[in-house]
Amino acid sequence: MMLAPNPFNPNQPIDPDYFEGRWDEIKKVMGALVQTLNHKTQHLLVTGERGIGKTSLAIYARHVAAQPNAILRTNFRFAAAYYTVEKGQSLVDVCQGLTSKLLVNVGQTIAEKCFEKLALRKNL
Repeated sequence: MMLAPNPFNPNQPIDPDYFEGRWDEIKKVMGALVQTLNHKTQHLLVTGERGIGKTSLAIYARHVAAQPNAILRTNFRFAAAYYTVEKGQSLVDVCQGLTSKLLVNVGQTIAEKCFEKLALRKNL
């Protein structure tokens, strides 16, 4: 009998198809997404010791946010991005990096509308 390979590796995030457990954390992610859908934006910060699954949780959250999920009964369609903060980065570096990652997942016309709104607010 051939055993299936173990999908877990402390140096690599787990594929969302293999993600298990962490239901309390997933509920918090889904709660924040529901609040955002209802114009009450919430932010989440994932912290913890090395190797406990922070990256896997963040990737799973991005997976859940980006597309409808029959198992979790969601209809989310967020533009989602994953960005790792490196030691020594300034807040400006982090914001620029995250914005760049996010814009890859946002349609060009949506991005243009966002920049137009920002330009209008700046001129007010």
